[in-house]
Amino acid sequence: MKRARSHYRYLASIALTLMLVAAACGDDDAQTTTTAAATATTQAVATTQAATTTEAASALPVVGFMFPAPPEDAGWNHEHDRARQSLEQTYPGLETISLVSPESDAASGLDQLVAQGAELIIAASAGYGDTLFQKSEEYPDVKFEWAGGWSQTDNLAAYYHRSFETEYFLGMLAGSLTETDVLGYIVPFPLEIVIRDVNAWALGAQSVNPDVTVKTIIINSWFDPPAETQAAATLIAEGADVLFGYVDSPAYIEEAESQGVHAIGITSDWSEFGPNAHLSSAIINFGPYLTRRVQEVVDGTWAPEFYEASLAEGTMALAPYGPAVPADVAEMVDQAVANFLAGDLDLFIGPIADQSGEVRVSDGQVMTYEEVAFWSWYVEGVEGELPG
Repeated sequence: MKRARSHYRYLASIALTLMLVAAACGDDDAQTTTTAAATATTQAVATTQAATTTEAASALPVVGFMFPAPPEDAGWNHEHDRARQSLEQTYPGLETISLVSPESDAASGLDQLVAQGAELIIAASAGYGDTLFQKSEEYPDVKFEWAGGWSQTDNLAAYYHRSFETEYFLGMLAGSLTETDVLGYIVPFPLEIVIRDVNAWALGAQSVNPDVTVKTIIINSWFDPPAETQAAATLIAEGADVLFGYVDSPAYIEEAESQGVHAIGITSDWSEFGPNAHLSSAIINFGPYLTRRVQEVVDGTWAPEFYEASLAEGTMALAPYGPAVPADVAEMVDQAVANFLAGDLDLFIGPIADQSGEVRVSDGQVMTYEEVAFWSWYVEGVEGELPG
């Protein structure tokens, strides 16, 4: 009987042990199941996030940039490349493609961008115009933005800036500080968009110094540092002590610095290239416009338009004044800008005469936007011959 009870206790002990083991195994199984479920959930969330990111990236267009000169030029192309970098920061996952293609080889450059998948192409030169019209017809599913352009098609938009606004006030600066009453202007091409800026600079200078004359040299290039340097040296030799250039490199600023005269930059702040020579620069920022246009492609609302950056919009500005600019001159120019923005100053009001002395804009007449935009003649006081 004792043996039977002992055997029973043994069996009960085994049974209890098995129950405890089973319970313990059950806890492990539950823990394993819970951990596996959590892992699966984490993986599912990660997969969903990855899918969302991939979907968002796939909705972004491939954006191609075509420059007429290297983006390292510190000017026009540099600012467009900054806009490209800003787009990549604004739209994570956005793919951009960039290449340098002169106007003479624009067709192959555009073909290359399209072949690489570009769906929106930023063509950063007025000289690309004829080719853009052709290629916009050849590639109807690609959207084109023409910098420096003025006409549109169903898939070709144009944008530029009211550079004549900043040039007028920078002309006031030059006219106030010249000691020889001779200013020098380096002209890339005798285009209307350049002629209007030469005139704006001259009229701004003459508004504070009626004795000013502006000598011009045409170099037939947007970007040619040796030619810009030579033109600057020639203008200085002819008496110019303040230089300006509608060009893409600061070579003329460096020449002005080396010869002890003053200069004004364009597109970017060029003070670093002539710490003593630099008076100010015209600053342009196309980033906000191009960001808006990419978003419109994403939203499916992109449509051809003509856009201009301006002082009023805040996408143009004057760079900080250099050390050679007296406080009273800086205050005068700043006040003129404020008056213009308030609508109290007309930049182009008659009488305005051409080089021959013939009055083209009568006394008290304000030039229309179209007349300024398509200016084809130099004003009185500008020296240099225009072709045709």
